[in-house]
Amino acid sequence: MSDSSDVQTPISENLGLFPDKKFYSIYATPDNEETVQKTYVMLKRGLGIGSYISVCEMISFSKPTTPFTMLGRYCSVCLPIAAMAVSYPAVVGITSNLRNEDGPLNHFIAGFVSGTILGTRMKSHKIAWGAGLALGFIGVCMKHRAIEGWEWTKPPYKSRGFFHQYDYTLVPGMDHRKLEPSDNA
Repeated sequence: MSDSSDVQTPISENLGLFPDKKFYSIYATPDNEETVQKTYVMLKRGLGIGSYISVCEMISFSKPTTPFTMLGRYCSVCLPIAAMAVSYPAVVGITSNLRNEDGPLNHFIAGFVSGTILGTRMKSHKIAWGAGLALGFIGVCMKHRAIEGWEWTKPPYKSRGFFHQYDYTLVPGMDHRKLEPSDNA
């Protein structure tokens, strides 16, 4: 029997918002592995985001007066968002098992399915097609980012100074104020 410390969970780099916390990445393993764990993680994230949006909607717009109408509004907003979040890794796992490939097309199909759930909730074909294509494109970009190893929050190298912590120039080692190589490269 193996020790629980031998199991390695795919952890992404921190997202910059919480410096001490590491987040589980659904892109760290191949698409057809750990589908149940990915689905569970996205369920928790979807319920959290859906709960926040439904409470904001109830406070701002619908203003329910009884607990039953409050529960109805909560479910009508939170559950479609959670369904969108759960369907993404589930469809990625299914399509990767059917295609026997790990690639961006799996994520496009999953994003499209998530967008159609939003369109079904809004009862609009236009929203379903638009959200499906948009979320599919976002899924392809996220998978491509994971394949290439791009970082969203960390610039490639540091510069000096307290307020100028990062150098965003295209050439490493060039001081962006002098246009000549700096000595701290």
